[in-house]
Amino acid sequence: MKELEQIVAVVTGGTRGIGLGIAKELARQGATVVMVYAHDDAQAERAAGEVNELVEGEQPAAKCWKADVTSLTQLELMLSGVHSVHGRVDAVVHAVGASHWDPVAELDPTLFDRVLARILYGAFFLTKLSVPVMRGQNFGRLVYVASGAVTEPRAYPNMAAEAIAKLGLVALAKAVAVEEAKSGITANVVATSFTVPEEMGEEERRQLTSAVPVGREVDPLEVGRAVAFLVSPKSAYITGQVVGVTGGFNL
Repeated sequence: MKELEQIVAVVTGGTRGIGLGIAKELARQGATVVMVYAHDDAQAERAAGEVNELVEGEQPAAKCWKADVTSLTQLELMLSGVHSVHGRVDAVVHAVGASHWDPVAELDPTLFDRVLARILYGAFFLTKLSVPVMRGQNFGRLVYVASGAVTEPRAYPNMAAEAIAKLGLVALAKAVAVEEAKSGITANVVATSFTVPEEMGEEERRQLTSAVPVGREVDPLEVGRAVAFLVSPKSAYITGQVVGVTGGFNL
């Protein structure tokens, strides 16, 4: 029996980048994965195909569900649908990002709101909706994916909104960890470095990765392995923590 064979996991942002790496690793370890995405149907279909190619079995290990993480109503429909099909929701992994490159003095308030809505409000909505279900199961795992900035707060010029939102994930995880400690529910943050866009030139790539002590970008599957441990029954005594998968980027 695989480590996560009894786990039903929801992964937001699960059809690309780090979210897709998490979905792949969870499925490889036996979990049933629902990959939540907002816009690109074709990409979602390709991503589900990639995940299902990794596992053997008559039933697909991963399916996609279209929902906007900024909408409480859409997330409620998604979670109730997952519960209706599978009978439980064991883990929710919030891996949605929202990057920008604007100094604070020139940051459009609408963009600031959008970044917070996707990262922080999305995490709040998912937590609010999934905790009652997890309480009824006496088991639940909440994992919020953030950046290395949250392990040791530092200056992130031109990325203030994203940094604020991801630091907020730590406060959320710690609050939920204490509130739900006796409910069988844990809440943790996985902090990562970054992946380099495919279109980035070799010199830009070299300059970016030179900031990481191990000298390379993070492999999404490396993040997936950390998340897989945190959603497993073995992690029951780990809650309210920030687990760094940064290659030393935050040091």
